[in-house]
Amino acid sequence: MAPRLNGVLNERVTDDDQYLLAAIELAWQARKHGNHPFGALLVDADGKIVAEAENTVVTGRDCTGHAETNLIAHGNRARRLRVLTGLNPVHEH
Repeated sequence: MAPRLNGVLNERVTDDDQYLLAAIELAWQARKHGNHPFGALLVDADGKIVAEAENTVVTGRDCTGHAETNLIAHGNRARRLRVLTGLNPVHEH
């Protein structure tokens, strides 16, 4: 049985929910660091988080420092990605 979140209409929590919560935590970190509150995760086909990034537009003084573009850069360095076929915030079941 899937775990449940307290106070969230008592809905079942899926892996996608856990990834979303992790991205929200990254967004809070970005905000604490003085940036806009956005975070992004890269999850492989096995469900392993292989890269994460937060928005750095303000502190990096770079208008391209969005969480998603930072994620691609971090993911590429971490995994030496050759092809990125798609970014989906939620995996369809």
